[in-house]
Amino acid sequence: MDEGGEDPEQIEIAARVVIGLLRLQTVQKGVIPLTELPHYLRMAAAEREKHGDFGAARMLSDWADILGDWA
Repeated sequence: MDEGGEDPEQIEIAARVVIGLLRLQTVQKGVIPLTELPHYLRMAAAEREKHGDFGAARMLSDWADILGDWA
């Protein structure tokens, strides 16, 4: 996973998605079980891809894989 090659705008988009999920988890503790978090990231990746944010989609998908390994 090499985010160094991604456009800064794409990194920001992906980070905002993750921060949004973190905020949701903080405000409504346990709303997304850890085992489901990779699924949410993959859904977000698919949505970003629809909007042409391919770098953000790649990063979100990669992060979903990492979380899937942890769960």
